[in-house]
Amino acid sequence: MVDDTKNVPKLLEDDPGPTYRGFRLQALYALEKILAADDGWSFRPEGIEDLAVYGEDGKLKEVVQVKSRADSLAPSSFGTAFYRRSAALVRDNPDIPITLASYGPIGPRLAAALNEKDVTARSEVVDYIARAVGDAEIAASVADRLRIETVAEDDVSRRITNRLALLCTGVEPETALEVLWWWVYTAAERKSLLDRKLILKKITSIGQFLRHRSAFHDEWFKTIVPVEKLDVPADRREALVEEFASGVSARPEHIAARVDVRRDALLDRIHSSLAQSNVVVVHGASGQGKTALSYRYCYDFFPAMWRYCVDLIETHSHARNIALALAGHAQATAVNTLVVVDVRPGDTAWVELARSLAGHQTIKVLVTVREEDWRRVFGQMVDLPHRDIELVLDEGEAEAVYDHLRATHDIPHVLNFRDAWRTFGGRGPLLEFVHFLRHTDTLEARLSSQITRLQDAVRVGDTPPQELDFLRLAAVATAHEAQVDLANLAAATGVPEPQRTVEAFVTAGVRSP
Repeated sequence: MVDDTKNVPKLLEDDPGPTYRGFRLQALYALEKILAADDGWSFRPEGIEDLAVYGEDGKLKEVVQVKSRADSLAPSSFGTAFYRRSAALVRDNPDIPITLASYGPIGPRLAAALNEKDVTARSEVVDYIARAVGDAEIAASVADRLRIETVAEDDVSRRITNRLALLCTGVEPETALEVLWWWVYTAAERKSLLDRKLILKKITSIGQFLRHRSAFHDEWFKTIVPVEKLDVPADRREALVEEFASGVSARPEHIAARVDVRRDALLDRIHSSLAQSNVVVVHGASGQGKTALSYRYCYDFFPAMWRYCVDLIETHSHARNIALALAGHAQATAVNTLVVVDVRPGDTAWVELARSLAGHQTIKVLVTVREEDWRRVFGQMVDLPHRDIELVLDEGEAEAVYDHLRATHDIPHVLNFRDAWRTFGGRGPLLEFVHFLRHTDTLEARLSSQITRLQDAVRVGDTPPQELDFLRLAAVATAHEAQVDLANLAAATGVPEPQRTVEAFVTAGVRSP
């Protein structure tokens, strides 16, 4: 596909990359070939090379290697392993064309050798292949079988949507395309054999699915929420940066605006863990960035239509109902789906949801839970296949965070990372470390200063003492990872307008120097 070896990385298996663009391009190419083919022809993505094409008689007719490179495609772009596989193929199938489908530019040397039939250029390419396969005669046969096809993503997408527009009734072809390419990629993971009839059958089921998708979201939107692609206006980004740095709970909007700090090592670890188990639990103390990490994984590893967040699980019975809805959805689409469960303090019913979904082949469950709640349910996880990842900010990750922020922000109050880590104290949650790098004081010092100012305001009569009691009780509840009913807390402390009191606290926290 986009690699120089045939050991092509698989989504949710080997690939540690942050995007799936290469997989999309390969699947798009395969999808167009299938839609344009006659009935009886069949195709196997990830069979022989990136795509193997079979005729009505079941015999191999063509193999395709798909490339997507920013630099010009050259003979060296394919690697020794590709030429050795091609040599073995040519020995057994001397007439099979080997197509090099490129989404990027073609180098002049390769173009001259294969397209323009330049004798000198061809000789150079044959010599290069011969060094890889150790046989000049076979190298010449491989060069004879190679042909170049230049493609462009926009053109391929347009041709597919034009075909889908004729096949889909009542369904937007663009939406159907997004579903189909992901389905083709999922089929490639299993090395399934595809044909035009199967694609047409899938289009029919997609139409049924899309007609019910709106009702699905309307019915469960408060519980099962799609993590959709967001376009964040440029003038909104600064406010999001300030929100995120001040400790506001991460939302998809923050991730879409890229105001979070990338944690590549942890993303890779989640990725590999989900390859081993359908359920992965990320746990850690408050402020370690669990929610932001899960949303970043959503955005970087799954398409918008196949990622969902479960917001609130009220009871074990509710958990089972949610599982039924998600399982039915996954069964109808038959593609890999990610379900993120951001566990609220005190919630234990999420274990039942994870247990109900753990056996579904196409559903991956990513749970984020506070350390206290994780310990509360740890005993219930014994018979539930899962992997768990504990978030602790160590020196290595702290240095990566420092380098990331240093590339976009001045950090004038420290000399270098060593100075920053030493001044910070060498331990603490990610939230506090990020705050320290963005400001000249620690988060603890800033909060202490804010509380002191509030105490002084109460002392001189500018602020009612009930508001200080309100804040004190809320802080104690937060320290113990508890939930507090705002109305009951206001009644207990005698605060007349609790909503305004909370807004005043938040505003003071954001704007204080």
